[in-house]
Amino acid sequence: MTFGSKNKLIEIYKKMSKNSNEIVKILTKKIFAPFENENGWAEPFISQLILFEFGFEGELLLINNYNKSSYAPKEVFNRTIDFKEFINILKKHFLNKNSIPIILDDSFVSVCVIGIKIDEKNKNIDLIIMDPHSSNVPEIGLYIVKLDYDGNKIELIPNKNVLVSENVYFCNKSWMVFIPNVNN
Repeated sequence: MTFGSKNKLIEIYKKMSKNSNEIVKILTKKIFAPFENENGWAEPFISQLILFEFGFEGELLLINNYNKSSYAPKEVFNRTIDFKEFINILKKHFLNKNSIPIILDDSFVSVCVIGIKIDEKNKNIDLIIMDPHSSNVPEIGLYIVKLDYDGNKIELIPNKNVLVSENVYFCNKSWMVFIPNVNN
């Protein structure tokens, strides 16, 4: 059985979730597995399942709202948070020296958050973003996305990737996020 097959992912979900019967019924009817959807997309839900299989747990969250174009069913997410709570979670997560990247996806662009810096004087937040899809130019693939306290994008440094530049902001935008538990 292929690791990313729907059946294997449902098996992992059953092991991971104690009260899974209703969600397993939903998963059985929904296209969510990377090898079954039209573009091979693996959203944070798939990352959660794969990491669970390797012994890591974590929390699957929505930022602001559920995006109806997501492959993952809404029912698999633990809760919905706002941008300010997301920033607080990031601060706590990256205080741990054993932290691993946070996976962020808006159903269009997917990136890993690998760090955060708060500039209280200028009221800016820098998210250090790694784009795992970039490999052709050395400076493309690692970015700082400068945001204001409401989640509006101020700047992308370096400004080399239009896809990331136009899409990584949080004000009035829905995101899926997987936050690995660093205590595993």
